[in-house]
Amino acid sequence: MVLLELVFASKNHVGDIASSVRFPANALAQIVHNDEMKAKTLLSLGRQRALVRKYAIKDFNELKHAHVKASFFAQLASNAFFEGFSELQCSARDGPFAAERLAAAADQQSTAMVNDHAANADDGTLGVFAGGSQFRKSALVRFTIQRGLIWAGTNDGQLWYTKDGAANWTNVTKNIPGLPLWGTISSIAPSNFDPGTAYIAVDFHLMDNRDPFLYKTADSGKTWKPISSNLPKHPLGYVRAIAEDPNCAGLLFAGTGNGLYYSLDDGGHWTALETGLPHAPVTWAVVQKDFHDLVISTYGRGLYIFDDITPLEQLAKSHSDAPTLLFEPRPTHRFVHGGQAMINFSLKSAPKDPVEIEILGPESKTIRKLKTKAHVGINRVKWDMHYESPRLIALRTATSDNPHIWQEPRFRDADSRPITHWGISPAEVGPMVAPGKYSVRLTVAGQSFTQPLTILPDPRISASEADIASSVKTQLRIRDDITHASDMFNQIEWLRKQIEVIETMLRPPKKKEKEKPPSAEPDDFDEPEPAPAEDEAQSKRKAELLKTVEEMDKKLQSVELKLVTPSQINSDDKYFVEADKVYLNLIWLNAEVGPGGGDVAGGADFRPTDTALDLLQTIETELAGAVADFQKLIEKELPAFNHILTENNLVAITAAAPSGPEN
Repeated sequence: MVLLELVFASKNHVGDIASSVRFPANALAQIVHNDEMKAKTLLSLGRQRALVRKYAIKDFNELKHAHVKASFFAQLASNAFFEGFSELQCSARDGPFAAERLAAAADQQSTAMVNDHAANADDGTLGVFAGGSQFRKSALVRFTIQRGLIWAGTNDGQLWYTKDGAANWTNVTKNIPGLPLWGTISSIAPSNFDPGTAYIAVDFHLMDNRDPFLYKTADSGKTWKPISSNLPKHPLGYVRAIAEDPNCAGLLFAGTGNGLYYSLDDGGHWTALETGLPHAPVTWAVVQKDFHDLVISTYGRGLYIFDDITPLEQLAKSHSDAPTLLFEPRPTHRFVHGGQAMINFSLKSAPKDPVEIEILGPESKTIRKLKTKAHVGINRVKWDMHYESPRLIALRTATSDNPHIWQEPRFRDADSRPITHWGISPAEVGPMVAPGKYSVRLTVAGQSFTQPLTILPDPRISASEADIASSVKTQLRIRDDITHASDMFNQIEWLRKQIEVIETMLRPPKKKEKEKPPSAEPDDFDEPEPAPAEDEAQSKRKAELLKTVEEMDKKLQSVELKLVTPSQINSDDKYFVEADKVYLNLIWLNAEVGPGGGDVAGGADFRPTDTALDLLQTIETELAGAVADFQKLIEKELPAFNHILTENNLVAITAAAPSGPEN
């Protein structure tokens, strides 16, 4: 009979036993297999501070071969505190083998109590010592590429392995050279590439030996060699964790009492990895294989993720010492919200000018340019996977509602201001690229380097390649429309800014009386010479010219108001009193079809709707009308207007204006 005793402790007092339940193993298997609700209830109780106190094992074959749901054991392992276990890796993907490992470990733990020296026995069993389990604060790790291979380390410095799923155990402790007594096997890292290779970390700080102890075997524990090499020796130098990168043989990570280190040469040399990581005990480390991310836990400072360690992986494989090295970017998923492609490069010397990074599309056409200041060492630039953003409107003239707008602190000393509206910022971008093959080109001091970049589809969405391609095509069309509208508007603003200066010159000066102190004598201040009075004809000519200039300004503004509303020119979100026009309609449509914005969710993962396409056609028709009016002004009325200006000794205005700012 196999008995499993679950002891549920009180939430407030761990020592107070609230309830105790015993299950025969076959009955537990049937509960999980036949009644999932009961299993979930058991897990729910287990989360109330349950601990598996004892396995009363007589024969675990029944449990080993039972067709139980391994997910139950995986959840039990993660939600209950196994008395005597600090780690038990159990995955639902392992099927019945997960139950086999759990039962095998339980069988070893419930061995009869013997004296203290039994822990050092070499009789093919794991052994126990009086007063508790040998697994407390120890390691138990299943090998991932060879079924049945399990490594186990104890808190009294013993190291074991089994190749037959825990039927027989081999103690290899005596094969480790120079290993002091009574250490704790704090971490075991079986190699992901060779079944005979494993790495261990042994912690002696409880014995007041705080040196780092790391070892490697390449022959299943028959021989071991130390790989601590240049790890620093100090009061916090002991090693708590060792991990191997599953994507790169020889790339190791070691967590010590106050930091994290990596080795590119299988433990030959170690380098501190300090970027953004506080000095704290690193208790565990693991590399997420698919995303190439390093995840670590610390004692007291939380969990940390080091995104994208592909530069270390590639350095470990190539050992390149080139002055400039562009690393091949990792394959990146097209996640619409928060997705980023990491572009990493290494420099031996810092360039004077910013480096330029270009993203090239499938047809080798540049779709995005990025610039950044670079430093010596490894640099990282994040690309949000978007095309170039549209050019936006840049207002340069004052508004009748707020003639003192340029004196506001937000626009003081600025030469332009944007059109603002709540929620539009996320939509003022280009579309996210479709999945496919791209290239990254790095230019440093005139030299260029290129690497391929693969954008993968989001596995969570069901949209086809054709749907995503249609979405990107539509967003590019909207982006170009926004740029077209902005360029025309910005040219008009440049013309109106010149007209604004001319109007100031033509308007009569305002008379201001100068105040004198009460005690001032008439001769204390010299009166300035009065400006020569204009004759009546000259004043009339200037008035007529001012009227002509103001009429031209109104004509230009009438075209602007086909693209934006008068309230939007105020650059103030408080003004929301009329329907949007071409410019904001395009931006909000971009939000609908693309990345979202404000209270619009976005639809970059889906084909545009027929309604969206019809609306885009309507907006483009309105835009075409505004463009026609502007061309008429430029081609017919502007030359005549400039002729009048030059006849009156004024400089002609020009429409050759710089484009609006880019995001």
